[in-house]
Amino acid sequence: NQMNGFYNQGAVPRESSAYITRKFEADAFNEVVAGRWVLLLGPRQHGKTSGLVRLADRCRESGFLTATIDLQALA
Repeated sequence: NQMNGFYNQGAVPRESSAYITRKFEADAFNEVVAGRWVLLLGPRQHGKTSGLVRLADRCRESGFLTATIDLQALA
């Protein structure tokens, strides 16, 4: 899944310098803190999973309980 620092499948690892922070991460975190639900939609290969991994980390660091459920296998 990785070739010369480029990731073409799945989440970019947390420790990778290849990851670029996206605005939606801060926006989604602020919504969660405000007690609102967040629905993350977007085209393939645009960083949704990578951002979600980091969002979950930030939520846990802030004292929120998190869970990840992958329903792709049911499709």
